[in-house]
Amino acid sequence: MSSLASSVQLNPTISIFIQPITGDFGWTRSVFAGATSIGTLLGGFAALVIGPLIDRFGAKWILLSGFFVMGGLLMALGSINALWQFYLIFIFTRLSLQGIVNLTNNVVLAKWFVVKRGRALAISSIGQRVGLGTVPLFAQLLIAGYGWRTATVGLGFLTWGLTLVPILFWLRRRPEDMGLRPDGLPPEDEQSGTGQVKQAMVRRNTEVSFTLSQALRTRSFYILLTALCISNFVNTGTNFHLFPLLIDRGFSPNQGIAIISIWSLMGIPTVALGGFLAERFPIRYLMIIGFLGLTLSVAILLRVEAVWTGFLFAVIYGTFFGASLLFQNLSFANYFGRASFGAIRGFTTPFQMTTNALGPLAAAFVFDTTNSYSIILTTYIGLLLFLAATMLLAKPPHAPDLAGPETSGRDSSLQAE
Repeated sequence: MSSLASSVQLNPTISIFIQPITGDFGWTRSVFAGATSIGTLLGGFAALVIGPLIDRFGAKWILLSGFFVMGGLLMALGSINALWQFYLIFIFTRLSLQGIVNLTNNVVLAKWFVVKRGRALAISSIGQRVGLGTVPLFAQLLIAGYGWRTATVGLGFLTWGLTLVPILFWLRRRPEDMGLRPDGLPPEDEQSGTGQVKQAMVRRNTEVSFTLSQALRTRSFYILLTALCISNFVNTGTNFHLFPLLIDRGFSPNQGIAIISIWSLMGIPTVALGGFLAERFPIRYLMIIGFLGLTLSVAILLRVEAVWTGFLFAVIYGTFFGASLLFQNLSFANYFGRASFGAIRGFTTPFQMTTNALGPLAAAFVFDTTNSYSIILTTYIGLLLFLAATMLLAKPPHAPDLAGPETSGRDSSLQAE
């Protein structure tokens, strides 16, 4: 539910509001994107504090507060009459999403699962794919029938309805707090149980957990961080401007919504498959496949004009987008373990959110300057190809070595690969 609800503030949903809001107030797309970018940046720095708090105190009250603020601000957005009001509200909704909600979702699941982490994160990602396939459609129906102001209020109530009660009554910090172990393993006598259970226990016990300072000594940390940042720059720029780009190319609003929905829903089977593949194959090779698939989809978007090419883009983009995000989230947990995962992801989030913020803003600037998205889309293609090549160097780190950086020897974290 949490992942599904987060889609109310993800870029495909926001893109539905760009044209009606800028049209009402006479703002440029750069002005609109600026509010999203500032909120995303602040959310990244907030994660520096939020990540360690999740490790120490758990996620319940943090996540509950994030969704309460997000829902309330979306309702308030329907009453704005000035640019400063739009910026104030949008900044804090994006801060709540990026600094609290998305971070917390990833950290909680990584702490509850080790052997089954791939399928657990896949299920969570499916919730987000369902949200992105339905929430933009819900928003567009409200806009068409009642206007964008009513639509934002509707999204606010939807956010509260999906999240507040489940989080309050069901969310727990980690399995150890309930006398359990990760992956649903039995709480007593690790030698008991079936052979499958024993094997899962062995794999869980061999996972290496890095502290933040130890992770910072590894080369793979910086390669993964680079991939995370650049892919966020590309993905957010594409998703934020997808709906207006399609409208500019002559697609009707209904066709644009259909393309976004197909893209999102196509990710459901591929994310589910990706979760199982991530438990069986080296994660960096799966990331390479994801980046190459995204390259192909952006190349199609660069030339999209006919309806059939729009749907072809939706199918290919949907096939690789959700799985690519899943692999990136898994990579940090698999490489560096779960004990300090909140602190590690909290550290990476400001860098991630900086490029997340720059993606929509850069694309808006290019459009406002050239009246076209062609230059930025071509840039995306080059960046994705660079990431696919770079991931070949992202070998899993060895067990933490307090004496210095990585050294040669046997890898103790085989599951990271």
